[in-house]
Amino acid sequence: MRAPILAVLLGSAACNDGVDGNCDTSAAASVVLHVTDGQGDPVADVTASWSTDGAGGDCEVLDVGELVCGWEVAGAMTVEVRAPGFDATTEHLQVHR
Repeated sequence: MRAPILAVLLGSAACNDGVDGNCDTSAAASVVLHVTDGQGDPVADVTASWSTDGAGGDCEVLDVGELVCGWEVAGAMTVEVRAPGFDATTEHLQVHR
């Protein structure tokens, strides 16, 4: 089996409490995953879960190969990614506010 390639792993958490004027009523995705194979094609049927110190859950599928992991969560995060025909992979990252 081959491991899925995480082409893009973006972190962006909550606004800065209004300090910079960029806060609004929209929730910010903590991590957006774009999961592709070796040819750069989105991986179908991908699932992922995330955890931080005290929180966690399943990532939400937005589109083929695109998932959101957590909303308004910051700190150290572990993301586990799985897809049929691929080895599971685990990523560790720091999500900043």
